[in-house]
Amino acid sequence: MFALSKSSLLKITCLLALAASSALSQTPEPKIRTITFFTIKPDHRAEFLSVFKDITAALKKGGSERFFSVWNSQSGASEIALVSNHANWAELDRGNEAKLKDMAGQLSALTARMGNCIQSTRRVIVALDANLSIPMANVPSPPMARVVRTWVRPEHTDAYMALIKSELLPAAKKAGLKLFSVGRIRFGGSRYEFETVMGQANWAELDSPPALVSAMGEAAYQKFLAKQRPMIALTEYEVYRLMKDQSYLPEPK
Repeated sequence: MFALSKSSLLKITCLLALAASSALSQTPEPKIRTITFFTIKPDHRAEFLSVFKDITAALKKGGSERFFSVWNSQSGASEIALVSNHANWAELDRGNEAKLKDMAGQLSALTARMGNCIQSTRRVIVALDANLSIPMANVPSPPMARVVRTWVRPEHTDAYMALIKSELLPAAKKAGLKLFSVGRIRFGGSRYEFETVMGQANWAELDSPPALVSAMGEAAYQKFLAKQRPMIALTEYEVYRLMKDQSYLPEPK
């Protein structure tokens, strides 16, 4: 049976150990988001989800204070994404939590089982931009998330960011969006790729005009698109659904 190398298994273990809260009120506003995408072997998906659920249960039992969310792609490539937010870069240097020392053997065995289910992984690190986003330190993970990936023409980077700040961010606030975060890819992709994440309750939301369009007004939105269009080389839209059983989230206050 195919299995990942020891170095790959160690990488997966570290990713889980380094995971910080994706929705934790006690932490400061996150500045960095790490996203690890897993491609699962078609005949191992159920096992992968079961093992991930066991890992989450073990972390909870051990009292880990590092939280993460897990998302299932609803469009595009069939992937599962592990999302962790961090207050600073130094958090990425942290090793295993001392309180989990007694569970090291159990977690190692679970990680090895999970590794047998994985076909490939890739990791993207995003620098979040507080000037372009709604504060998210106190925002719980939504049931679904819309992700817009935008590749900006290098010569228009500053103008694109200014346009988001002056027109799109105010519309997001006016629309009452709880989650609206904008970040720029720092590692794992093009430096000219931006990622915008918005919360979504369900697919039925798409039966109505988008909240941003309603907040801006159709005429103003079309003007915004006209300004933005020359700045962009490519845009992709994806939808993800939160996997609660696999996610390790703090208890609501």
